[in-house]
Amino acid sequence: MYRLVVVFFLLVLISNALFSHSSKIQDGTEAFFFDAVIFKGDSANLARIDCYVLVPYQSLTFIKFEDNFIAKINVFLTVYDSLGNTVATKNYDRVLVERDYNIALGATAKFDVRQMQLSLAPGNYQIRAILSDENSKAEYSQSRSMSVIDFAKYDNVMSGLLLVSSIEEDKGRWKITPHISDNIGGLRDGFFVFFEYYSNTNQKVDFLYQIFENDELIEQGSKIQKEIDIGTNRLFIRVKKPTKISRNNYTLRVLALRPNDNDDYEIKDILAVAQRSIKSITRLSGFVLNDLDKAIRQLRYVANSDDINYIRSAKSEDEKFTRFNDFWKSLDPTPNTERNEAFEQYYFRIAYANENFRSYTEGWLTDRGMVYIIFGQPVTVERSNPMSDGRVYERWIYADNREFLFLDNTGFGDFRLVRPISITEKYRYKN
Repeated sequence: MYRLVVVFFLLVLISNALFSHSSKIQDGTEAFFFDAVIFKGDSANLARIDCYVLVPYQSLTFIKFEDNFIAKINVFLTVYDSLGNTVATKNYDRVLVERDYNIALGATAKFDVRQMQLSLAPGNYQIRAILSDENSKAEYSQSRSMSVIDFAKYDNVMSGLLLVSSIEEDKGRWKITPHISDNIGGLRDGFFVFFEYYSNTNQKVDFLYQIFENDELIEQGSKIQKEIDIGTNRLFIRVKKPTKISRNNYTLRVLALRPNDNDDYEIKDILAVAQRSIKSITRLSGFVLNDLDKAIRQLRYVANSDDINYIRSAKSEDEKFTRFNDFWKSLDPTPNTERNEAFEQYYFRIAYANENFRSYTEGWLTDRGMVYIIFGQPVTVERSNPMSDGRVYERWIYADNREFLFLDNTGFGDFRLVRPISITEKYRYKN
């Protein structure tokens, strides 16, 4: 008893810095969307690179100022050549202002999108985009590699391929909505591909799209004939929802062919080729699910065993995702919006636990990770100085006077829950 009293007298209040985010540059795959497409430039020896950056509000930290909620971002592009030298840079700053807090949180799926243009000579490059969130001090990065060709060398040549989610005709002109991502997983009705075709003659050309997994052709569309004029032709073709594509990386290829009456073609019929990477990753509430099976295992703190077994027993990946999605729909506090705040909060806590409570296993499987995921951030965290035998106690205190006591027996951060002995509660969403 005396020893316990000494331990608690040694407990020292630590700041909430324990729960702050690291300032290191993080992988930006889930924080923002980035694409870069090559087009023929105005100068004979330079290509134009259209760079698109889309930042969802839910990725940003908005701070209340008077009657508004404000986020400040900076996007910085850097182009490196094949030797790693910097050959071009570009950046922009944005101040985003919203009066409605729910919009600032991303409840309406609002986003900020910007297009920047670069001019590059033929060669191989890597373009890196860094998104900086001034309020949270978080930085996120994405990169794309590309090969720029000399367009002037060819009688027939195509630009890069831009994925497009929708195309509308407006007063005789086409209005396109770029799909700024390789991921086509959420495009249930297929998508469009926009590109430019550069020709030295007036002619008819057949266009054909193909989808490859590694070197294997798994999808192919039908030929579509277009009238091509001398100069620049702006074209698009529709890609049907792929039937054989699953959660993997693929190559989308568009061929320009000399017209013939056959459905097939020969190598000599190819006038030009363009291709790009695509992938199919399931998203839920705006978040990527790279590993659905792992996401199902992580339901242990919110679902009962019957729920988990039902989801796991699905006979296909699509059915498994449907059951997983239906489970989270049943917990959605705002079912009439695109966001599912319960899903977002739960998997944010898992990500945070993995970053902060990792021990001999992943953070979400530790005792501290379990408590954090179920109950959220404590009001107070107290930690003792190391005892003579190296042991350290940590106590978490919540607003309802609930307390959790953890003991690190080894001194290596392997904190085990010692009081209460067990937890029977499940995660429940709290705003």
